[in-house]
Amino acid sequence: MRRAKNLCHQFSLRLHYDKGSVAPLGLGLAMLSLAATLTFSAAGSLYIFQNRLTTMAEEAAVFEAASAGDANDYLALESSDLSKQINVAKDENLDGVTTEVKLCAIWSWPLAFIDFLADQTVCGYGAAR
Repeated sequence: MRRAKNLCHQFSLRLHYDKGSVAPLGLGLAMLSLAATLTFSAAGSLYIFQNRLTTMAEEAAVFEAASAGDANDYLALESSDLSKQINVAKDENLDGVTTEVKLCAIWSWPLAFIDFLADQTVCGYGAAR
């Protein structure tokens, strides 16, 4: 019992005289949190952008299958800002029944003040009968 009490006393003295700083730990944690936040922000933005392109490609394929128009006609009717940046990479009628459309656009990183990530070409694919 006396040995345990002596160890506790030594440990408390060591903590009392410890003059270390937690500032480097806090700074490292802040930098790690910022990097994780920026990474998740970019990944979320890219995921939403790709889903919007896929939705538009599927709508263009349905439009083309249901009418006599093509994907460019659908994009001309679409009034979103994204539709002005889209190019049609693939627009085919495979077997007379199935229509495939592939739309591509350029995705930019949401935080424009950081320039280390280049713009990426993202594509969405849709098919309809």
